[in-house]
Parts: sequence; C-alpha cells; structure tokens
Amino acid sequence: MPIYLTKEEKLTAPMRLVSGMWWFFALMMLNSYTANLAAFMTTSRQNTGIKSISDLADQNKIQFGTQKGGSTESFFRESNDSVYRLAWSKMIQTQPSVFTDTPEAGVERVKKAKGDYAFLMETTSLEYQVEKNCDLESVGSQIGEKHYGIAVPIGSDYRSNLSWAILQLGEKGELFELKKTWWSKKMTCEQNEEEDGSDLSVKELGGVFLVLLGGLIIAYILGIGEFLWNIQKIAVEERLLHMKL
Repeated sequence: MPIYLTKEEKLTAPMRLVSGMWWFFALMMLNSYTANLAAFMTTSRQNTGIKSISDLADQNKIQFGTQKGGSTESFFRESNDSVYRLAWSKMIQTQPSVFTDTPEAGVERVKKAKGDYAFLMETTSLEYQVEKNCDLESVGSQIGEKHYGIAVPIGSDYRSNLSWAILQLGEKGELFELKKTWWSKKMTCEQNEEEDGSDLSVKELGGVFLVLLGGLIIAYILGIGEFLWNIQKIAVEERLLHMKL
C-alpha cells in the first residue's frame, strides 16, 4: 500500500541532523576564513616594507640609530658609500638622539617604539637578540663583513695551534652546534604562528571536518534505524489489515 507523508513529516530527524551539521560546518569554515583574513590584514599593515639600509634612508617615518661610539657607528661615519652617508646624515640630524649607550638599550628602544624605530648592530649580536626575543626580527642582508679573533702576544707559540683548533672545530661542525646551543630560542613564540597570515591547512581545519563526519555517521545510523522502524511499522499495519479482511 502507498505511504503518504504530511508536510511536517517530510523532514525527518536524520535529515535535520545532516542539515544542522552542514550549516555548522559552513559557519566554522567561514569563521576560520574570517580569522585568517584578519590575521593576514594585520600582518600586511605591520609590514613596513623596509628591506635594506637604502629603504631606511629613503623614508622619514621610521627612525633608526646605533650604539654611540660603537663599531657600527664608526662604519657609517667613515663610509664613502652614498647610501651609507645619507643614512649617517639622517642619524645625526634626528632629534631626540637615535643613538644609545649600549646594544641592550637599543633593543629595548625597538620594543617600546612599536615599529617606529630600528636599531643597527653587528650581525652576531643581532642574531642573538632576535633568537631571544619573539617580538624582534632582522631585516635585510649584511652591510659589512667583520671577523672576530683571539688576541695573543706577538710571536706566541700557541697562535698557530689556536688557529688550527678553530679550523678543526669549524670543519667538524662543532662551532655550528655551539651556536645552536647558545643562539637557539629559549621560548615558544606561539603568537608568531597565530598572527601568520598563511593559508589554512587541513591540519588546522581537521577538527571541523571530524565534527562534520561524526554528524553524518550519526545521521546515517539514525536513518537506518528509522528505515527499519518504518518497515516494521508497515509490516505490522499490513498484518493487522489482512487480519481484518
């Protein structure tokens, strides 16, 4: 015998569950996209576009300086390069002074300036500070090359031994391992990942897909149960009808 469903009976419990889970999935995807877009826009606004000393020298928004009396100051003061001369001219003309007494003071000034001040320092010291501070970053390439050495008396017998030992450490990779030990980050920079406006990965959206899959499985089980229950109900009604006949 044919089965007729009323308008209220057409949307069954499994169908309601599937519909609800689908709308939940769509809402979560939209929410994730909006959050990622907001992070991307924030990162884009924070990106100053400064990639080199030339970029710093050609703008007036971001002040920049270095340690007073340090080797970096001497490099800019004595340089004959037009870009470096322009940068030095801006540093000495800027008020209040952009020079600091120590590298640590320069790092603190960068933190407090919130993107309006850049500190120029030696690459080795810069790398160390960046590794220890999640809110700092280095920009551009090296503008000068400088090497460190160990001072010994003139004509010292162990000068060649020290040089040979340092070369051996470099070839064996032990110097690199020492640098990783002392230069590696001691803290977890979780905010860097959260504020990164990169593409959404399957790993980040895995929970949303699992919820959708779980809802579909439950709806499938409920649908089978409802189907079997309807079959049993129809069978009982058919049996009663035959008994009446």
